[in-house]
Amino acid sequence: MEKISIIDVCERIIELEKQNRDERSKPGLYVRESMSLLADCRDYCVFCVFDALRMSVEEVEDLVGDLIECRNMCSEWEHDIYGGFFFALAKLLSLEHKDKVQDFSSTDRKAFEERWAKTRSELGL
Repeated sequence: MEKISIIDVCERIIELEKQNRDERSKPGLYVRESMSLLADCRDYCVFCVFDALRMSVEEVEDLVGDLIECRNMCSEWEHDIYGGFFFALAKLLSLEHKDKVQDFSSTDRKAFEERWAKTRSELGL
């Protein structure tokens, strides 16, 4: 698969999401083509991260930085769903590399499991 900048893909995601918001506000209009393009952009990002899971820390540093930048770009445009999407991808890569790329130490597995037990209890799960 040809390598394309995640930042460029993120910019297209923001453009497509803006377009879809505008078009969804019109009664009875649903644009399948732009939704498909948006899904393909999202899937490209997922596959980039999937491939990066097998790389060294040094090889993924730039990608994690780009994913965090994408999160910030989405937040600027109030695209919180995609901001969360990019944050989750960055966090996944960082956890795979034991927080050597980006500090997500609050997600230490043991500490998380302790917090999760309390959360499950509180939510009745």
